[in-house]
Order: sequence, then structure tokens, then C-alpha cells
Amino acid sequence: MKKFVLGLTAASLCALTPFSAFAGPFEDGIAAFNATDYAKAYALLKPVAEQGNPKAQYHLGIIYKVGIGVARDDKKYIAWIYKAAKQGNVDAQYELGEILSRGKVVQRDYKQAADWYRKAAEQGHADAQSSLGSSYEIGLGVTKDYSQAHNWFSKAAEQGNADAQVSLGEMYALGQGVTNDYGKAFQLFQKATDRSRNASSQLDMYFKKGIQAIKSKDYNAAFQVLEPLANVGNAKAQSLTGTMYANAMGRPVNMEKAAFWWKKAALQDNAQAQFNLGIAYAKGTGAPQSKTEAIKWFKKAQINNHPQAGAALAQLGVQ
Repeated sequence: MKKFVLGLTAASLCALTPFSAFAGPFEDGIAAFNATDYAKAYALLKPVAEQGNPKAQYHLGIIYKVGIGVARDDKKYIAWIYKAAKQGNVDAQYELGEILSRGKVVQRDYKQAADWYRKAAEQGHADAQSSLGSSYEIGLGVTKDYSQAHNWFSKAAEQGNADAQVSLGEMYALGQGVTNDYGKAFQLFQKATDRSRNASSQLDMYFKKGIQAIKSKDYNAAFQVLEPLANVGNAKAQSLTGTMYANAMGRPVNMEKAAFWWKKAALQDNAQAQFNLGIAYAKGTGAPQSKTEAIKWFKKAQINNHPQAGAALAQLGVQ
């Protein structure tokens, strides 16, 4: 009975006492680090790092790097990162690769940087995989090899790494080590757009390339760029693709496909596509003839300030 009472009391105390009260210096130090209380994190993690804990060593190195809570010290930053990396800490291995690649606090050494990127990449570190892909793409510290670049970019891209998605997209767009495939390229750029300005810039650049091809009357080249862009949801490309199908620009006339792409763009509030779709419904070309649908889309185009929408509505007897 006495043992039962003692056990019950211990269980009751555990239920009433916060878990953090039992956490050791390492757990408390990591929590302080994540809360950006670097002074507290330093005090708690330094003894643990000195005992050889690689994760504590990595975080202590970062504290010396940022110089908050303790004086910035590049030598100690590198020393602790190196200790952690040698013990296999994946974040430290990647950080050491960055240190050697940047060459700001040590002499730049691309070969050693690539070696450390590889160690982290092989453990599944997405940023390291992307950086190793870049090393192979450019030939920094390793022999230039598009196949290896594609391999490591793909691994990182699958984990959602935006830089890798953009880099892999560029390889497909330029046909570097792979067959040129704008469709795959633009899908990868699109995936990265909410996390990478470069992805959006790439999509804009290729749209402009399509426009330039139209101006040069190289309609086949325009199609090769614009239709894949349309497929990933670019409203301007969808509208232009529809117009190209309607006007036999690089492809035979196909009013059904024209109306299909106009509707895709119109649903994204593209005024020109809304106006064109209105005409398609009014004339019954590529879409079932419907005055009601024509009026609906002309009105939407008018709301979006299409200059000819008002006149089109007036011809249908709508003021």
C-alpha cells in the first residue's frame, strides 16, 4: 500500500509539473535558441558542447556567428561548426560547405566545400543537395557534370527546395543535360513562385520571349513557349495561346482550342480573353452560340476596362 501511495504521488506531481521543469540544459538551450534568446542559449549549450554534443556544438557555432548574447567570434564559430560537422551533424556539414564556398572568414575552397555539401546531401539535407547540384552545374570544386547536377537538384526539388526547383527548371528550359522541355521547366518555376522571386522572374522572362517570337513572326517558337506557360496557369499566355489558335499563328485554325484557352484566362479576369470569349459566344465560333453568355463575358471585360466591351454590348442591345 505504501509503495502504491508513493507511486500515485509521483504520477500526480508529473501531471501537475510542466515538462520543461524536467528538461535538461540541452533541451532548454535549444528552446532558448529557437526563441532567439541567444544569451541564455549560450550559457546552457556551451557546457553541453564542451562535452561533445554535436547539435549543441552546431548551435554554439551559430551563436558565435550572429554575435548576439556573446561577442561575435569567427574563429570560434568555425571551430565549433567543424567539431559538429566532423561528428556527422548534417546542419554543421552544410554550414561548413557554405563557409568554404563563400570564403569570407576562411580562404575559399570549392573542393572542400563540395565535399562537405556531399556529406550533408547524402544525409538528405535539401539545401546541401541544391548547393551540390550547383557545384556540378558550374564545375566548382568538382568536374562539371550536368547529369550529377540534375540528380542533386531533383533530390532537393522533391523536398520542396525552391532554389533547386528553379535551377532544375532552368536545366529543362535550356536543355542542359536533358531534353529541352518547357512544360517541365515552367511546372518547376510555378512550384517555386511563392518562395522565390527568381522563379517569377523566369516565368516573366519566358513570357516576354514568347511575345518577342510573335513580333518576329516566329509563331512556332512562340507556341513552344506560350502553350506550356498556359498549361501552368499563366493567364496572359492562355489568352495569347487562344488568339494564336484563332488566327492560324503557328498552328491550324482551331476555334474550339481558342475558346478553351480564352475561357481559362477569362476565369482569371484577363480582360482581353473575356472580350474574345464574348465574341466566340456571340458568333458561335468555338463555343455554342449564346447571347446570354456573350453579354456575361462582355460585361466582365467592361468591368476590367476593355476598351471595346461597351460597344460590343451596345450591338447586343445592352446599354
